[in-house]
This record gives sequence, structure tokens and C-alpha cells, in this order.
Amino acid sequence: MNGTALLGVVLVQALAVAPAAAAQQAPRPPVSAAASAATTATVSQAVTGNISGTVMAPDAARLPGATVTVTDALSGRSVVVVTARHGGYSGSDLPPGEYDVTVELPGFQAQTIRGVRVNTGETRELNFVLQLSTFTETVNVQAGLVRDDVASSEVRDSSAKDIGEALGELNGVSFVRKGAIANDIVLQGFQSRNLAVLIDGERIYGACPNGMDPAVFHADFAEVDHLEVAKGPFDVRYQGSLGGLVNVVTRAPGAGLHTSTNVSTGSWGYVNPSLVASVGSRGLSVLGGYSYRAANPYHDGAGNLFTSYANYRPAEVGSTAFEVRTGWAKVYFSPRPNHAIQVAYTRQQAEHVLYPYLQMDGLTDRANRLRISYGVTRDHSRIKAVSAKVYYSGVDHWMTDALRVTSAGMAREYSMGTQASTGTTGGRLEVTAGVVTAGVEAFRRDWDAATVMAGSKYVPQYSIPSATTDHVGLFVDRESSLGSRTRLAAGARFDYARSGVDAAKANTDLYFAYNGTRSVSATDTGASGKIRVTRQVGSRFEILGGLGRTYRVPDAVERYFALKRMGSDWVGNPGLRPTRNTGFQAGANYRHGRVLASGTVRHDWVSDFVTIHGQPRSIAVPGIMNATAR
Repeated sequence: MNGTALLGVVLVQALAVAPAAAAQQAPRPPVSAAASAATTATVSQAVTGNISGTVMAPDAARLPGATVTVTDALSGRSVVVVTARHGGYSGSDLPPGEYDVTVELPGFQAQTIRGVRVNTGETRELNFVLQLSTFTETVNVQAGLVRDDVASSEVRDSSAKDIGEALGELNGVSFVRKGAIANDIVLQGFQSRNLAVLIDGERIYGACPNGMDPAVFHADFAEVDHLEVAKGPFDVRYQGSLGGLVNVVTRAPGAGLHTSTNVSTGSWGYVNPSLVASVGSRGLSVLGGYSYRAANPYHDGAGNLFTSYANYRPAEVGSTAFEVRTGWAKVYFSPRPNHAIQVAYTRQQAEHVLYPYLQMDGLTDRANRLRISYGVTRDHSRIKAVSAKVYYSGVDHWMTDALRVTSAGMAREYSMGTQASTGTTGGRLEVTAGVVTAGVEAFRRDWDAATVMAGSKYVPQYSIPSATTDHVGLFVDRESSLGSRTRLAAGARFDYARSGVDAAKANTDLYFAYNGTRSVSATDTGASGKIRVTRQVGSRFEILGGLGRTYRVPDAVERYFALKRMGSDWVGNPGLRPTRNTGFQAGANYRHGRVLASGTVRHDWVSDFVTIHGQPRSIAVPGIMNATAR
């Protein structure tokens, strides 16, 4: 689809804070209860430090919408965040040094704490109680990449069963529910293929060609420190953020002994116990955790099991809806001041995950994540920080229709099944000098899937024929002040990608019959950029505007998928061009007393958008019998 235009509606949010305001949650299928105990809540980043806390009114009411500015006392560079609905904030990835922290909210007196020392691998907790005021003169302007932030407490306190569902609480974010878990993110109309979805800034991809296991499924609630969401094509640090970016930031070890236990239970047999513990000193810290999640099928609003709408065998209609086990460990080591090394590993095992939305179910899903990072920061140098990391993520996925009536009477316990695996090996190097950050990102993704069906005597078809994508990108990102009331954020990026499949496995007859090509490789290049300006008007109004352009490379399913089926074949198009998005956003914020109102208008000009459609066979090829494919 070429030249698609997506127009966003105006989103207006008004928050009136009451002293005993109860958290509002959207209705969810299960009702959950949780109990937890913790000795601390201290977390930290591997190379840098954090400042976090809560902003409250004199009557202890939590204050959302407050602007928290964390300023490096030496360089003057600022990080600006806005408190979430529960009044919490988190300033992450701060190089070691001294900071001044200022909190501002119209209707309250601004408050500043100076000389806050942040050390490598440390989190400083700063809570603020703002006093009422009828007048304020202090002005702060934010212009960087606008992100929504969901704290770990909000995630755990919600009734969501996974991260995709929890993110649905945010404005402009929804999800696709294919089962009781593993919900896929939709950000302002863009599904996860058109988003950069990361865990700790690293790429992990699901293995299932049908999207049973989206990337965020492979991180557990108990791992999470907070969730970051950036809307629109305004991120230049990560390739593929066509509609935005979602980053799951996990807990990191800190000094001292810390333990945290949590048990959540809910309707229809839902249970989720977890344990996280860490111990260490400033030079060496270790963290480990384990989580278990399981539930039975839930009932819908009509009182029917959600499995009753699909073709499950009678004995399987009430069987376990999902069972997921996750374990993780991190080791942090500082060989010398301002130097840090971190090694992190996570293993997830999912069993018996039902997907009534699809034709098959996930019987087993195994995910592994490994990361090694090194960083150095300098307090009195033009080059403030240098960080490097390498990582690997891999997923093995086995899905069949063994639980469905379609498998009855077959030679095997299933009539169709797919074994899929994917692995991503990548690395990043970033250098921060003053207000400019520049870097390089490189990764390789391997993806393979073999499908067997009773109708073809269980002869394997390589539906994804050992696809490989190599990607390298260079970027530069800058944020600066233009006077006391205006801030400018600008960035640029250039990417090179090469993708291809194993020609010996690829069914090029299908490509040729429907697309007129036997190509098994492609090379893509492209540039991305952004500019964003924020202006403070008076003491209560803030206006902003931004323009961004980026693109993403079609994945292996979109280009190289090939599966002969009865009735209609399933075929990718090797000739697909990268999807490009030019996005514009404008907005305004108004703060007065305890009321925050914000509105945003956006427009996306999308070209070469990739979607499923019916494709007539254009060339007669022996062995290709169907007239259409999708």
C-alpha cells in the first residue's frame, strides 16, 4: 500500500488529583489480588545510576504531571521526566556525578534539591512534598523524545497478565488478544512489526510466524523496573521505530542485601508467585529472580469459556490456558571507579499456551537472553560517557493443532505443526560528548521455520527458509536549549541492511507464480531524522511540535514466507520495499493547580505499508495449483 495517511485524533486528558484518589483500571477478564513483601526497592543501571521517587501534595495526595528536571551540575545537561499517575518518577541512565533535582507543578511551589550524588550502579530515592502556591515564576521546558513511563508498581498492581496488556493502560496504546497471555502491542495504530520493541535496549524477536510470541512476552513482570513508550517516528537511536518505540527496562542489582517476594492470584486459577533477591557492594553486586505464571481459560462477558469459540477437543476446552516459568540473573562488577561491567542472563519456558484466535496452540516456547556490557563515565571531560555491549537472544517455538478437533484421526497427534526458531546477535557502541550522543548499532537476525501437514504426508515445507538479516546503523542525537523557554531536539541516522534466505530451501516456484520473481536476497539503505521544538508560554501553557521520518525493512515472513496449502497458498513478496513513515505531531499542555490537561494532534504519511491481501496467481508454474495466495 503506497501513500497511506494516518491521522490521529486529538487526545485530551484531564487529571484532577484527590487526596484519596483510587487507581482506575480498565476492565479485565480476570480479577486479581496480590500480596508482596520487600526489604528494599533499590535498583540501578549497569554503567550509570538512577534517581527516582514520588511527588506528593501536603495532604499526601500523589501528583501526576509534575515536571522533574535532573541537571548535571558540571555540564548543565538535563534529563526531564513527568510524574506518572501514581506520582512516581524515574531518571535513568545518569552518568556518575552530582545533580540538582527540581520539581515543578503549577499551583505549587517549585522545590530543588542540590548536590545529589549519583554513583555507578546506584539508585538514589528522592521524594518531594510540594507546598501550595498561588504564583510561580520558574519555567522548565522539555523537548526531547516524549516518552510515557509505566513504573513496576503500576504493572504489578494492575490486573494485566503480561506487559502487552499492561501497556494498554496508556493513551494511544492497545493490544491484540490472541489468548489469555502473550498480547501484542498496538501503538497509535502500528502493531509490533512496525515498532522498535526492546528489552533493556536490546532486540529480541518472537519465533512464531503468526506472532504467537511477541517480543514483550519474553520479559516477566517481576523483571521489570519500568516500561518506556515513545510515540511516533522520532527515535533515531534504534532502527525500525516506524510508529514508535517500546523499551522494557529490567531491574539491576545494587549494593546491600535486598529481597522482594510477590504472590498474585486471580479468577480462573490465575497464580503468579515471584522472588527477586540481590546482594553486593559498590564494586560487585549479584541479582537473581524467579517467576511462575499459570491460569485456566477465562469466561467472557456472556459466561462462556473463551476456548468454546474455537475448535478445541471437548477434553481440552477447560485445560490450562498457559504456564510460564522465568528465571534470571545479573552480575555487576566495577573494576575501577566510573568503570562498570555487567553480565545478564534470562531463561523463559512457556508450556501449553492456548490461542483460540489462531489455528494452532503453542505447546512449547523457549527463550534465552544474554548480555555483556561495559561502560566508562568521566566527570571532568568533554567525553562524558562511553558504553559498549554485545547481546544474544534466541527463541525456539513448537506449535500444533493437537488440542483441536482437526487433529482427530490423523497419523500423528496433530494434522499440522510448525517448528520455528530465531536468534539475534547484536552490539552497540555509544559516545556522549556534552549534549550530543553518537553511536553505531549492528545486529544479525536468523529465522527458520519448518511446517508439516497431514495433507502433504507430513513432508516438511521450509515456510521460512533459513532467513538472515544483517543490519548496521549510525546515529547522532542532540538536545539543547534555545534560551530559557525553548528547547530543541534533533537527530539523524543512516542504515544499511541485507537480507536473504537459503536458496536450497526456498520454494522459489511460489515466489515466481505469484510475484514474478525468484529473488532470495535484498539490500536496503535509508536515512532517518527528527526535529522537535518545545516552547513555554507563560507559566501554565506549553506547546510543542515535531517532525520525524524513518523506515523499517520488511521481515522474513513478509518477503520470503512460502507455504503450499489447500485452497490458498501463503506467500511473501521478495520485492517488497521498506515501509517509510513521515510523522508530524503538535500538542499543548495546560497546568493549573491540581489539573493537567493535554492534547495532541498527529499525522503520519506512510508509504509502502505491508499488509496481507489476496494475490491472484499471475504465472503458471508446474506444481502450483491454487489460483490465489495470501
